[in-house]
Amino acid sequence: MDRKYNCPKVGLFGNHDKAHYFDDTEIMNVHRDVVEVSGLAIAGFEESPKYNSQPFGQHLEAEAFVASIYRKKIDVFLAHSNPPYPHTNQDSHRGFQAFNGLFEYETVRHFFHGHIHEPLEMKKNQPAIHSVYPYLLL
Repeated sequence: MDRKYNCPKVGLFGNHDKAHYFDDTEIMNVHRDVVEVSGLAIAGFEESPKYNSQPFGQHLEAEAFVASIYRKKIDVFLAHSNPPYPHTNQDSHRGFQAFNGLFEYETVRHFFHGHIHEPLEMKKNQPAIHSVYPYLLL
């Protein structure tokens, strides 16, 4: 995909991905960052909440950087993990509570996530929350 399309590409890693996956690509990793692409502010946070003893692919709730962007206007937020959904109480799919601040402060217009293996869409305050599993066409 990286070489097939001549356009800006952004992404981030999931909890099973390896650090070399973006090597030799033009993919901008937006983890803990805010970038501007074609006039859109795009931010992201990769991987999932810590649920086992593996040393990679997981973060503690306190590591979620999103509080630093609560007052910014973000057009697109990309996350591997989902925000907390009422039915996602399985430890690995519980989501980051910190993501709720993005919705409370109306920071984000669109929130896209993977991780849970079911297509979901909802609105929480203003932003649209989209699960991209198995894919999403807009």
